[in-house]
Amino acid sequence: MSTGPHAPVDGRADPSLLAHSRAAFSEAKARRRWHWRLEVIASALALLAAFIPSGTVAAVTALASLGAKLIARHKGTQARALFRRAERARRYDFEERTLGWPVPGRVHADLLLAFPAEVEELARELAKKDDDYFAEKGDPSPSRFVWNLAESIFCQEKLTEAMATRRARQFALAAAAVLVTLCGLVLVQPSGLLEQAQAKVTALIGLKVLGAFVSFLVALDVYGELSAFRRGSRESRDLLAALERSLAPPDREEGLRILIEHNCLLADLPMVPDEMHKKLGARLDKLWAEASARMQRT
Repeated sequence: MSTGPHAPVDGRADPSLLAHSRAAFSEAKARRRWHWRLEVIASALALLAAFIPSGTVAAVTALASLGAKLIARHKGTQARALFRRAERARRYDFEERTLGWPVPGRVHADLLLAFPAEVEELARELAKKDDDYFAEKGDPSPSRFVWNLAESIFCQEKLTEAMATRRARQFALAAAAVLVTLCGLVLVQPSGLLEQAQAKVTALIGLKVLGAFVSFLVALDVYGELSAFRRGSRESRDLLAALERSLAPPDREEGLRILIEHNCLLADLPMVPDEMHKKLGARLDKLWAEASARMQRT
């Protein structure tokens, strides 16, 4: 099976697996954006609940915070599932383009059927840019394989490093929100509690504390991505350093070993938003051109 467009079914050539995977990545990241928006809403509601003097209103707001957190978790799970399918398609396409390993027909069909319908149209647009995806082009060969792999690892290192910096700032804000929420719980006492039954007082205070816990969970989520991006940047740097020794002359066997480790790393990393790719894309292309030229001379 070739990596180019497949036989047309509706008068238009089918997009490549690469185009489908990129479209699916974009859709997964769009769903992930909703996850983070809901996380922000959950944290904001928890903060608000801590400072509302009315016990009943504060409890309702805390419940809304918990609801937003649960929906965010559901959206995050959906996004991650689509991301895994996109990553699988990317791996098959990369192996076919650079190593010449054909994608089995049944696997190809399963991959495409697993994507939601909205991925198809975006894939048709992205297919126009297939030829510009890698700097090293041509038929599958050991040289193309190791240089395309090196480019992928290089870009992954820089993108995860940039995301670690972003998540560090966001974690500082999330941690501050947790501290302010805890202060609100201590300083703002719900009004009218003395007139309420003991069971109701306990329930109202418990719900306010639950809101503060939601804010803490949001901070943990941000910290988890911060740690993962830092690890991704560090391990990508190590993989690229190991691969540099196999670029000239191209060592296919060593490249395969590093490819396996790289694929395992990618499957475990959080998603890098499309806006970060767009922000750094042109600069990364320039930096890679300079870095690859230096690698070829050494």
